[in-house]
Order: sequence, then structure tokens, then C-alpha cells
Amino acid sequence: MVVIARSLRNEEEVLNHRTVIDTAFGDIPGEPDQTLIDQQKAMVEEAHTIAVVEGIEADADSTSGEIIGGLFGAEFNLTLPGGAQIPAVGLAGVGINPARVGRGGLRVMMEEHLRRSADRGLAASTLWASESGLYGRFGYGSATTMAIHELRSSDAKFALPLHDGGHCDIIFDQAEARRLATAIYAKVGTMTAGTTSRSEAWWDMVFTSKDGWLAPGPCLTLIHWNEAGEPDGYSFYKMVQPHGGDSWIVDGLVSVREFVGLNVEAERALLGFLMRIPLCRRIRLDMSPVDSLLRHHLVDRRQLHQIEAHDGLWLRPLDVTRLLTERSYEVSGEVAIEIDDPLFEDQRGPWLLSVAGATTVERRAVVTPREAADLVLTPGQLGEVILGNTRVNELAAAGLIEGSEEAITQLDRLMLANRKPFAFSKF
Repeated sequence: MVVIARSLRNEEEVLNHRTVIDTAFGDIPGEPDQTLIDQQKAMVEEAHTIAVVEGIEADADSTSGEIIGGLFGAEFNLTLPGGAQIPAVGLAGVGINPARVGRGGLRVMMEEHLRRSADRGLAASTLWASESGLYGRFGYGSATTMAIHELRSSDAKFALPLHDGGHCDIIFDQAEARRLATAIYAKVGTMTAGTTSRSEAWWDMVFTSKDGWLAPGPCLTLIHWNEAGEPDGYSFYKMVQPHGGDSWIVDGLVSVREFVGLNVEAERALLGFLMRIPLCRRIRLDMSPVDSLLRHHLVDRRQLHQIEAHDGLWLRPLDVTRLLTERSYEVSGEVAIEIDDPLFEDQRGPWLLSVAGATTVERRAVVTPREAADLVLTPGQLGEVILGNTRVNELAAAGLIEGSEEAITQLDRLMLANRKPFAFSKF
């Protein structure tokens, strides 16, 4: 049987594509939710909607054959260290019919996606990995990490009193809540490496979809204004009673689906509000940085209990030069690197990475061809270190990087960032 990857040709294939992906994720196909279908269609790009087709006559110009897998994606801007934003694609819904696995469909589909993305001038492909062992073979590296934190609000206390010159309020008008949250999120995108921009279609999903992977579902919107009257933080949260509200024993949970602050003062104010919500005794931050600054402000840091931590955004470099030249650097220096990229010959190098400048803001890199490299990275290893999530020295200590000790130390210094990157949005 021939296995190829191609675009969808008609509405019947669109439905089959969706059914196969749902089945791959264990969902039982049923009556389609047309509202959700329309929202997702508005959010994703047709160029990034790909099917794997198997059949004797399956070819790029044919509608014959069985759709055995699929994926889709949306384009956005990805923030690098220093605040620069590059064009990238977010890959989602990668699935193969469980009855058709092992036929090479995943590789064919992923390589088609990567070639299309490179042809569109995108600097990187990104994804959230349901199975983290799958994507290293295609050049992806774990570029951000995330945690789920809990604290008992009835016990936790701030080390110092919270003297907030601003105020928090719940916004019931959904249009106003969306306007304020959108503005705050856009500002975070200029500050936090790993942030992915959101289109209007994406915000439609956030505010109107059912609770699921892509959206928090119905939530209360909490906004914080600073002393100058400017909005600088928001939280989407809902209250959950462990016994469905039938118990007279109050032990409710504040489930925080998004928690975004432009500074630690805004985060403290938002958390302080959530800690005072009546009928609740616990707070769970469903997506939180592993290095949350809030822990430094509690009397007992253990109160902000990390119940889970794992990889977040994965990144596959498509334009090495752009990734290296548009991020900022904390130090100056130079090192020659080669990228062992089996898919894109023009991305292999070797490249001389030269960084100079008086300050972090001014310090940028120049990338030029070089005869030989001081060390060799895979695309996935570059994906791990480019945002500052993983230390180059860590990969070297694990025996994963080829190169001189001096070159490894130099690249480690260059890739350092002042904070770990964080991706606020799943997709």
C-alpha cells in the first residue's frame, strides 16, 4: 500500500480527518459540535491541515485511499529571550488511527508539515506533546517547562503584608473581560520568552468553548489594576466542590485555568484575592512556571506545593539564523556550531555565532558560514536551549553534545537567559 501526506480535498475528507484524529485521542465519534468545528476552522491554517492517506492509488492529486491519520496547525508569533517575536506554527491534533499504526504514516505526515512550514518562511514549528517520546526523532526539543501548583489558602500566608495600591475586581461583562485580558496577554508576549501570540479566533475559543485542552471553559475573570489604574494582571478561575456541592463540609477548590501578571506585585495581588474566596480552602494553579516568583513571598515556600512538573512547549528549528540573531544575549562571545539536521541541508552550517554589544538590549548575534564547527547540535538540542530552558552544560554532562569543553562552555554562557521561558497557552 502507498502512504502519502496531502491536503484535504472535500467536506467528506474533512469529516473523516476529524474522526480519525478524535479516535487517535480516544474520543468516541459522535454528532459534530458545529460551533466548535467553526471555531477551530477559523483558528487553524488550511496549509497546515494535512491527512495521511493509504491506498494503491493514493497520490497528491487523488481523493482515493483511506485517511489513516492527520494533523492541523495555526500560525502565530513566538517570543524569544529579549522580547523579539518570530513567526512560528503551533502543531496540534497529531494522530494516527490506532488500527493503522506502524505503517510510516506519522513520519510521512510530520516531514510534510515541516517542509510546508519552512516553505512558508516560518522560523520554528512548535507543539505540546501528548507523548513526549515521539517528537525528538523529528527534530523537536523541549523548549519550556510547566508546573501545577497547589496551596491551602486557609493556611498559606505572605511573609510581608500585601500593600497593594491598586485593586482587583471580577468582570462579568464578557466583552470587557476579553478586552482587558487580551491587552494584558499581549504585553506579556513582549516580556516572556516562550509566549505564543493569540489571534482573535483563538480568543473566541478561550471565551466561548467548553472546558477542554484548548480552552478553560466557562470561568470567572479576575482583573488587577495597578496604582496608576492600568490593568496588569488577570486570572480565569472556577470554584469546584469535591463532592459536587452536596456536602455541607466546605472544602472547595479554586481551579485557576489562566494566571497572568505583568509583574510579581500583580501576581501577589491576584493570589491574595484568590486566597480570600469564601467556601474554598485550596487553590490549584493549572499552568504555572516551575520557577514561580510567588514562592519567595510566602512564609513557608512549601505551601506552594508543586504537584506536577513536565515539558510544555516543544520547538523544532526551521530557520537557525533567524532564531539565533533575533534573540538577545546576556553576554558577548563567539562559537562555531553545526546543526546535524537530516531534513534541511541549508540549516546545517557550520555557522559562526558572534555576539557583541554593551548591554543585553543592544547585544545581538551575527551568524556567518564557517569552514568547521567547534561543536555539533541536533535540531532538537537547539530547540531545548534556544529559549534558555535547558543548559548546554547539562546536555554535555549527559554525553549528548559533541565538541570541545571550551566551545561547550562558551555556548552555555551565550544561551543563558535571565528567566526560564514559559508558554501560557496550550494548543
